[in-house]
Amino acid sequence: MSDQAFVDGDHGEGICISLSDGKIKAPFDGRVIGIEPDRPAVRLLGSGGIKLLIKAGIEDNVPSNIFKMHIRKDQKIRKGDLLFEIDLKEYRKYAKDIDVALIILNSEDYLGILPAVSDKTDYGDLLITTIVSESI
Repeated sequence: MSDQAFVDGDHGEGICISLSDGKIKAPFDGRVIGIEPDRPAVRLLGSGGIKLLIKAGIEDNVPSNIFKMHIRKDQKIRKGDLLFEIDLKEYRKYAKDIDVALIILNSEDYLGILPAVSDKTDYGDLLITTIVSESI
């Protein structure tokens, strides 16, 4: 992702993945705590306390009508629920690829954030491991 604020970790630690089918699904059970209606971005609170920002793309010139939200603020979500989708054919008129940032907004609450190592992932695959306590 070319957005320097995300690359530098200013918002928290996380990963970036390339989107292949235009659908963003909930990675865990929780609640929607924020939505940017004109941009493909949502903030989620997981049942275990994790706060996650999911943001697709960074191009400012992309019209908002190619993004469709399927959720609303304060809505409860279940792992696998469709959060939003992007018309990739239309999006590619403005940018070649679309990156999706998964940023843990409360990274400081964890001892470590470990990205999974994989060239390709599917829905439900492990993407990030959080370390919540020291092992003995």
